[in-house]
Amino acid sequence: KIGGASQTISAMVASEQIADYLQIKRGDAILRMRQVTSFEDGQPFEYVRTQYVGNRFEFYMEK
Repeated sequence: KIGGASQTISAMVASEQIADYLQIKRGDAILRMRQVTSFEDGQPFEYVRTQYVGNRFEFYMEK
């Protein structure tokens, strides 16, 4: 069974490679999200790292 997940969201500037992927300029502001999901026993089974252009997304979080 899934036990839970932890997420970290931080602001950063886009590297040249990330800017190219996101079709923005190098140095533009982006949001980076990292998430680790674990089973009930604490063993992680999923790691996600994504980058978002801030003005293209809206985050909704519910606990």
